Amino acid sequence: MSRKHVLNAVALLLSLVSFVSGAVAGTGEPGAIVPKVEKEWALLTFLNGFNSLDSFGYKDMNEMEKIGSTDRIHVVSQWASLKTKEVHRVYVMKDSNPDVVTSPVVENLGKIDMGDYRNLIEFVRWAKKNYPAKHYFLNIWNHGNGWHFAGVPTTRDISYDDLSGNKITTEQMGVALAEISRELGHKVEIVGTDACLMAMGEVVGEMKNDISHFVGSEEVEPADGWPYDRLLAEWNAGGEKSGADVTKILTQVYYDSYKGSGQLTLSGLDLEKYDTLASAVRDLGMAIKAQPASIRRKIRGAVARTQSYTNDDYKDLGDLVDQIGMETSVRLSPEMLLSVKGAIKEFVIANKTSPTYAKSQGVAIWFPETAWQFGSYKGRYRNLAFNRDTAWIDAIQATLSAAGLL
Repeated sequence: MSRKHVLNAVALLLSLVSFVSGAVAGTGEPGAIVPKVEKEWALLTFLNGFNSLDSFGYKDMNEMEKIGSTDRIHVVSQWASLKTKEVHRVYVMKDSNPDVVTSPVVENLGKIDMGDYRNLIEFVRWAKKNYPAKHYFLNIWNHGNGWHFAGVPTTRDISYDDLSGNKITTEQMGVALAEISRELGHKVEIVGTDACLMAMGEVVGEMKNDISHFVGSEEVEPADGWPYDRLLAEWNAGGEKSGADVTKILTQVYYDSYKGSGQLTLSGLDLEKYDTLASAVRDLGMAIKAQPASIRRKIRGAVARTQSYTNDDYKDLGDLVDQIGMETSVRLSPEMLLSVKGAIKEFVIANKTSPTYAKSQGVAIWFPETAWQFGSYKGRYRNLAFNRDTAWIDAIQATLSAAGLL
């Protein structure tokens, strides 16, 4: 079962959650539980269970507790659950009970909107004050849909709060990360999305100036999401870890946990290489646009053969270049195509897939094949940072126009 498939499912029944006696609730004073010492890392999970994934939030919290916070890593969650109808800030500590979450509730926020990006900002601001670290890994846990919602022209990108009816949009992610990086005084080392369909140029483009690394999936994720126990075990093993190290560790343990699954993608992206990628995509788009209509129709055929995902207008960028290169009648410069592939290779520092998705190379891009898809989203797309950097919509429009669809 994938996170996408449980979007409208009834949450599974789980054991009641109990918390350790003496846990501080609602005081906003976590120093009573753990010293406010700076550690090397903080894993901050914005865990929004105000939706059909609620039961899996309990599972993931229990996975975190198998390792818990260590002398290297603060493990902190802002955890919303339909079971309690409340949002708890939890300092995750190791326990031996795989079925019950026992970590202390540091603060009970009551019923707040987890679909409001301002609460994401506030969570990081609070965590910085109370659990300082040299490096931060911010994980947004929930349903995801890339930069748009499948099937209807609406905006429902990530962090669905079914109680409020709100969500965090791709553009709001950019606003949030800009504020968070200002709050920290430096870029966020890693932003991860334990959610479906988020490893896209359009998604990371909004955060390009404020994060160093990104981890996400081009396709839908299994409902269980990331293996937090394996991640934390490997992260704590050996010497100090860089952002690239942690990104690669997560990608590998995720693959190891689900390698028997037919539906598996996870990739790590180096945002320091974003500008190089955007420049290469701009060159590709300009070259496509400059082709005569007959050649642009051939390119549309290449687009149709490109690896796509549950949202079928999401295409793997590397495979798109490969498919265009295999179209013998298309006379795009081989050097230019190699330049795009080289930029992708630098940008994608980790990429694991099941055999079904062997053509996936780590980062997806929008390329609709129908006039309806294009018309539904073109207005919003033009204003995305990725499109401003690449003018990619011009290549899409030129290709669809050559096919007589616009």
